[in-house]
Amino acid sequence: MEKKYVKVDKGVWDVDLNIQKDQWKALLRDRHIFGDNALEMIRIWFSEPNHRATNKAMMDRYCPTHSRTPYNGVIKALGVKILKELNVDAIFDRAGKKCYYIIPFKGYREIKKGAEYFGWEMRPELVDAIEELRLFDGGALGPPVDNDLISVVADKEGKRLIYYSTRYERSAKNREAAILARGTICEACGFDFEKAYGKIGSGFIEVHHIKPLCSLDGEEIPINPKEDMVCVCANCHRMLHRHGDILTIEQLKKKMRSAIAGHKPRG
Repeated sequence: MEKKYVKVDKGVWDVDLNIQKDQWKALLRDRHIFGDNALEMIRIWFSEPNHRATNKAMMDRYCPTHSRTPYNGVIKALGVKILKELNVDAIFDRAGKKCYYIIPFKGYREIKKGAEYFGWEMRPELVDAIEELRLFDGGALGPPVDNDLISVVADKEGKRLIYYSTRYERSAKNREAAILARGTICEACGFDFEKAYGKIGSGFIEVHHIKPLCSLDGEEIPINPKEDMVCVCANCHRMLHRHGDILTIEQLKKKMRSAIAGHKPRG
């Protein structure tokens, strides 16, 4: 199998992979290569201005409480699959280390306020493939993912990062199974959409998964909608994802009880 090496030209880190638009389209359609976690990572970068961002900017936006980027494992798992498909053994950076970011991105350095940051810009052929497939606006792979509800947290031992997203929540099959099993009344605050809004609210509820979508070493974790998802109103759903750590239903209930107790008028 062939080995390739990263080259730097005029401040741009690149490698001669020569993956054309149609090849990217085929790769994007292959769910064995682009699983949910990889697609979500690509969607986040695609949504950035000019499809580029520094690692620091992505950390600040999506996981400000953590000391390292949560995307390394996702990109490594994706890169290994793509290289195998291309019959390439590995790509090495100038220090002789294997490099995976360089597959979907080109690298660059950026100086802001006297500090230097390294960033990644999505390859134009990949951008063209995503746009032609209408990948994140209801096109080839279904509806867009709600980017307001993305959380990356550490496990109880603080060692492995795990990744929560709404992609499984937006699966019609999973959503229907969860609602059938758990009902349409918010499991956190008890809000009933039909009772509050009448006929227009009948059957309406959001679903929240209480099990991570995947570990960031690329391992997919299967979801059981009846056991791993709960039904909540929109407000509670967002509060569960409000900060870096995902709250449990019981933790959110406790916060609501404390807030109510703190606002009771004193007699």
